[in-house]
Amino acid sequence: AEEVLRLGAQVDDLAERAAVLRAAGDGGGGASTGAGAAAGDDGGGDAATAYRVINADLSKISIALDALDVGGEEFLRELRREQLQRIDALERELAAAREVIPEVAAVAAEDEARVAMLEAASGKAGTL
Repeated sequence: AEEVLRLGAQVDDLAERAAVLRAAGDGGGGASTGAGAAAGDDGGGDAATAYRVINADLSKISIALDALDVGGEEFLRELRREQLQRIDALERELAAAREVIPEVAAVAAEDEARVAMLEAASGKAGTL
């Protein structure tokens, strides 16, 4: 139960940071304003870095929640399901940020190309 709650608190933090990132994009032109805070950094930072940090953290939390053994406890299964739904919503929020913040769109495209390349390479390696 403690682990689900701890991961839920991390999701809360990421939700706040994603909102800061999205607000920076909605401000028009000033996407880097507040992006350091969105990245979880008190210093500088840009929207692209914030996007990458939030996206990576969401993936880690999602994997941890999926792997968590909650046994037969319905309460814990429901709590885990709620956190996974919140992660899905945050991923949609990040997708919206990609639409309005050019530098986020650029790094998202780079990341997707890298993933596709790695998937292709691992698929080929598996057939050798």
